[in-house]
Amino acid sequence: MDLVRRGKESGSSPISDITQGSRHLALIDLGCCFAVSVGDSVLYLLKNTIMSDHETDSEESYQTDDSDINFIPGYIMECPDLGSSDDGSSVEEDNAGLAYADEPLADDECLQNYNRQESERLELQEKLGRRLDGSVEVSQWCNCGNCDITLLTNNSECHCCFELEGCEEAMNREEVIQDLKAEGVQNAKCVTQHPGFNPVCLQKWSLKMAADRYKTKDKSKYSQTSTENSFLRSISYREFTRLIYGRLGNRRIPLPACAYIAIRNTFPIMEKEGQFTGYSDDSD
Repeated sequence: MDLVRRGKESGSSPISDITQGSRHLALIDLGCCFAVSVGDSVLYLLKNTIMSDHETDSEESYQTDDSDINFIPGYIMECPDLGSSDDGSSVEEDNAGLAYADEPLADDECLQNYNRQESERLELQEKLGRRLDGSVEVSQWCNCGNCDITLLTNNSECHCCFELEGCEEAMNREEVIQDLKAEGVQNAKCVTQHPGFNPVCLQKWSLKMAADRYKTKDKSKYSQTSTENSFLRSISYREFTRLIYGRLGNRRIPLPACAYIAIRNTFPIMEKEGQFTGYSDDSD
């Protein structure tokens, strides 16, 4: 159906996507609101505090829900047999969206904001894609002098640290400035010059000790399942995020290209790995 196709094209997977007979029920997160689709009917619902109760703020959890059917706490999605019609349908048109009848509808402003944000996202991905394929020279977008595309794997990794507010903010912290001055560094141009980057993100035993902080999607202890370098890289990415941004809970943020290059050069890919995994919004 159009709504599900539109959600998939924008990168928004259905939260619930159920088909019975010829009827289709879908609940899709559109960013500013939820869209509930039953048959040919669509109901837009504003987000409220129901989502905030589900968010965490722990550096120990960098997983996403990997259950077969995701859910929104507070809602129960059911699709029971509501009776059969001549064409075998089990969902009555008259009952479409009744479970959400008391929820506020998304207004035009909300939908306009969503469309604007989606347009900006697609424009950004196109720009980053030109960087990754070399259509745009690195010198045209890298201001720190340490970016490269040779070890990058997808569009999301093609940011210079100068473009990321979190990196700039981290480098302007008083403690960081003082430590850099003590090392004889003034006007540092790259986040990889952060006094904590080398000891926190590039030291093998520091990363091994840090691994205990993290858990996988199924909440088990984060441990080595592939090569040692692959394991160390995955911990290093998380330690960089914690160093620069602090606690993010379940949120994920790609690193700047300069950080990926430094980490992947320090812990290079091993022969049996094949290639770097690369950034993914829903990886462990």
